[in-house]
Amino acid sequence: MWQLHQKELIISKDELENRAVKMGFTLIEGDMDTENQKILLPSQEGFLDFHKHVDNNLLFYMYDYEDKEDYYIPEEYHTWFEDSEIQRLLSEKVNEYNKKLDDINFDQPSELIMFYVKDGFVFYNTTIREELFELSDGDTVGYALVEEVGDAIPEEKIMEITEKRKKALVQKTQEIKDNIFNDPEFKNATNASLRRSYALRYFKDHPEDSELLRATHLPPILFIEKIWKEFKSMGLHK
Repeated sequence: MWQLHQKELIISKDELENRAVKMGFTLIEGDMDTENQKILLPSQEGFLDFHKHVDNNLLFYMYDYEDKEDYYIPEEYHTWFEDSEIQRLLSEKVNEYNKKLDDINFDQPSELIMFYVKDGFVFYNTTIREELFELSDGDTVGYALVEEVGDAIPEEKIMEITEKRKKALVQKTQEIKDNIFNDPEFKNATNASLRRSYALRYFKDHPEDSELLRATHLPPILFIEKIWKEFKSMGLHK
């Protein structure tokens, strides 16, 4: 009975290479993406060896470089915790990590891309420096270190820090409210539209206040509406 597919064993890589030598042709490992008409030759040496057998004298290439600053943990992580003892632990880890980056030569390329077009297909090879490929950006590493240090903090210490932070936010929020109450323009914001315009204008001029309110999960415009009710109940709008 006729069979649609004849069963054959997949020969080993060594056997495949031996047969290629006996038959007189060059064997190059590749991966084909027919949908996008691309053929990846993963080995840099294999790509160059293949190219010399092709009737094509043009070889395109591009070197890519990484910016060292993208991998440094930013300075803000040296002031992340209010507690000086915990911050010291975090800063030690940040300094240790950033110092390791100094041993990496970022003047050397991080990636080499080579490609050419033949018979409608793009043949290409990409080689990446592993030591850079394994790196994450500075913020990602910094936040991971924050979590690492935070996980080692006793529960009692976390509660103490959280309470201090809450009190500081309440105090700073009160200072923002007092500043707005003393602003003559706020008194004229007698309807929602005017208060919205006031909020946009005020927090554009005071971005640090806007950031602080977001830390309390209170959008600036809602904050203005909230304190306006208090302002009005105190009779300060007259």
